[in-house]
Amino acid sequence: MSIKELRNSATSCLSIYASFLIGHRLAGHFKCDQIPAGLISIFAFFITTPLTEESALSMQFMGAQGLFGAMIAALIATRLYCFFMTKEKLKIHMPEGVPPMIANTFSALIPGILVGFIFIFVSFGFSFTSWGSFSQMVYSVIVTPLNALGGSVWSLVVLLLVQMFLWFFGIHGSNVISGVITAVYLPMATANMEAYAAGKELPNILGNTFYDAFSGIGGAGGTLSLCIILLLFAKSKQNKEMGKLGIVPGLFTINEPVERRTESSRHAAYQRTGAEPNSGNSIYFNTNRTNISCLFCNGNWACSTINWSSSTMVYADYY
Repeated sequence: MSIKELRNSATSCLSIYASFLIGHRLAGHFKCDQIPAGLISIFAFFITTPLTEESALSMQFMGAQGLFGAMIAALIATRLYCFFMTKEKLKIHMPEGVPPMIANTFSALIPGILVGFIFIFVSFGFSFTSWGSFSQMVYSVIVTPLNALGGSVWSLVVLLLVQMFLWFFGIHGSNVISGVITAVYLPMATANMEAYAAGKELPNILGNTFYDAFSGIGGAGGTLSLCIILLLFAKSKQNKEMGKLGIVPGLFTINEPVERRTESSRHAAYQRTGAEPNSGNSIYFNTNRTNISCLFCNGNWACSTINWSSSTMVYADYY
């Protein structure tokens, strides 16, 4: 199997992986058996996925297009499963001495069947609608408008401003907005990968890769350039030492020490600075498709150099 085929198998089945992992992790939160919950989540997702004319599952919704539907199906299915598991009357109790793995399988049997029947009725109900299926409804009603909203550079600017605003108050802004970044931009990036694999034009400029490449070099606020400024020009000994400590982790977008410990993080000027290089560079590169395609397709690092240099010049005004 070639590298291209391996990559396609990963991206084209993303919704299947997501449904299992979401169910698995959510069940752990509710202290339920995680493996059955993950399998039931996949089962629920498959039930809500439309069939082809040959009565096979449509691969159209196995990748990025079905990701939101898989997430919703997994969340609902796991919560229902965990709720049914709290009802002792719905469990099949095996005699003592039966291995726990087998006993747990029988305990989850009736709750799993009930969850399956609920999703069968849901799928049957949606078959009479104009959408034809639950997955298509999610894609039409939620994903398409969300992609249109998230595909705007101004939505990314707002996210970056919120991120830096939260950092100002000591809250890990990157973690707070990571759920939004993943939910909105991961399907767009996956759609780009699928289009690229098929030899088609990339449908989206924004994506989680765009966010990583242009909106956070060195971490939230583009702090790699800040570390360089601290190291070379900071007058405070504490800030200069922080520059030494933060520059290597910053190469790997690890910047919590810089965000939390640097004196400048206590001042509003730093928050304005952190937002300026992020949002400004995002606007510039979002409107310049040529530079983006050069970086990702031809290996030209000129646009990353411009991005880093602009951030450095903005930070230099404060040191």
